[in-house]
Amino acid sequence: MQDAVDMAFEPRGALVKVSRDGSWFVTADGETVSLEHRKNLRLLLCALVAQRTQKPGEAMSVDEVFAFGWPGERVAMGAQNRVYVALSTLRKLGLRGVIERSRSGYLIPPGAFLSIEDD
Repeated sequence: MQDAVDMAFEPRGALVKVSRDGSWFVTADGETVSLEHRKNLRLLLCALVAQRTQKPGEAMSVDEVFAFGWPGERVAMGAQNRVYVALSTLRKLGLRGVIERSRSGYLIPPGAFLSIEDD
């Protein structure tokens, strides 16, 4: 993962800071949101940030997002709903303008102004 803001892309919106381990993020309004006790949300955020830095512009499928957020769990039905609710929660917590849905899944787009911070 990168340590600094990726300046290769035109920023969209205000700066959002994310801890490397996903335990917190700072919203565009400057509010710090803790995910320390919300394991699934923390894992999802880490996966989306890793995808953003390693494969910018490439969305993660619902199945991929589920595998990261609920490692080792198998769900015949309901995985899509869990992913939808978890990502909706992250958006409500302050990442509405950061996490996007595309035809192929979910991503933090290359144009998002994102800073990955050490704890």
